[in-house]
Amino acid sequence: MQEADGVKAGTAPHHPSRAGRGTADGTSPPAPLRKRRGENVNVNDNVNDNDNDNDNDNDNDNDNDNDNDERPAGETPAPRDLSAAGVFGPFVQGGLRLQWVRCDDPLPRLQPMKAARLYGPREVHIEDVPQPLPGPGEVLIRVRACAICASDVRLYLDGHAGGVVPDHPMIQGHEFSGDIVELGESVTGPPVGTRVAVEPSWHCGHCDLCLQGLHNLCRNVIFPSFPQRDGALAEYIACPVHAVCPIPSHVGYTSGALTEPLGVALHATRIANLKPDSRVVIQGAGMIGICTELVLLGQGRSDIAVVEPVDGRRALASRLGASRVAASAQGLHEAGVEGEVVFECSGSPDAVMEGIGLTRPAGQFVVVGIPRPEHVTIDFAVPRRKQLDMLFSRRSLDTLNEAVELVASGRVNLGAVPTRHFALEQAVEAIEATAAAPGDMLRAVVIP
Repeated sequence: MQEADGVKAGTAPHHPSRAGRGTADGTSPPAPLRKRRGENVNVNDNVNDNDNDNDNDNDNDNDNDNDNDERPAGETPAPRDLSAAGVFGPFVQGGLRLQWVRCDDPLPRLQPMKAARLYGPREVHIEDVPQPLPGPGEVLIRVRACAICASDVRLYLDGHAGGVVPDHPMIQGHEFSGDIVELGESVTGPPVGTRVAVEPSWHCGHCDLCLQGLHNLCRNVIFPSFPQRDGALAEYIACPVHAVCPIPSHVGYTSGALTEPLGVALHATRIANLKPDSRVVIQGAGMIGICTELVLLGQGRSDIAVVEPVDGRRALASRLGASRVAASAQGLHEAGVEGEVVFECSGSPDAVMEGIGLTRPAGQFVVVGIPRPEHVTIDFAVPRRKQLDMLFSRRSLDTLNEAVELVASGRVNLGAVPTRHFALEQAVEAIEATAAAPGDMLRAVVIP
């Protein structure tokens, strides 16, 4: 991957919310003093101190004087090294633009955190990087679980996401949960210590589509793990407070992370033209397909057929409650099964035409999975003659709270989803295991 202008390869990207909060040349004034995680801030020491104060701040800066030494009139005091006092910036460290801060002890965020960084196709290194700083309207989250999505696998294998190439070593991962450990400016809650799940599609709130309520189609969306925004395969991540939802203590961190793919399935079922007695066909019993099945079962539906070539996944769909399973679309054809609504969740290019063939005339074909490659040829004679409604589902729209409620209430049991857990140092193994699409695992979950 090439180095971006002004950013050394191997450094973290500049966070938009930090723009204007200090410059690398040190010319901007210090920002207001900040509290961190309930600690008391000693405000007697100002970075722009002058000869008129007595500096009775007890800041333990080891200069062995109280700055009352006599100086010739008009002489400018020599610069003081305030690093030991917890006073820093403004400067750039590791690509992050840091502001002036003052704390009674060195800030943990300036200590390195561990992160898995993608340098190119199949090249991931576990490195120390600076902890992120939560900006206004953001919270800092200690990541407790991060699941590997198929889109993470694509970036890992291809070195780009839909043609967008990272301009720095990327931190992947967007299905995550954790604990709030710090509140940014203007954030009043949820309080520090709250366990949260996170919606990773962060909308701007002011573009024309956001104003129409179509936040999932935001023109200025920020999506962690999609270039150029770092994700959650790390110990910490900062994210907008509007994107978090508290999870109760009986919901585990893994289930909290999996509310993201559950939200994708929930959105797809919301936009589909489902009637109470609709026969549904789901193509693919991977994570999205199984979540779609779980949502439909939670709605009380029972007429659900699933197509899945992998034996273990097909067996899982049957155990969960699918009325019929088949190894191929041809198997359902031979059984005379058609869906009034067909959800394509496999991401297989061939599955698009197969799913169109499984949709009954005047039915609806909903594309949820992302084909790889994304260029798919469609014989339009088939959907035209059937007068099909073809619908494309984009991520999720305001589903996080409902997804958490479905899990917390027990109507959706994400504990039934087979997972494997990996340490952060095993991130490559987790991604490779996901790429292999085994029958006994739908999600590899990294525990940073």
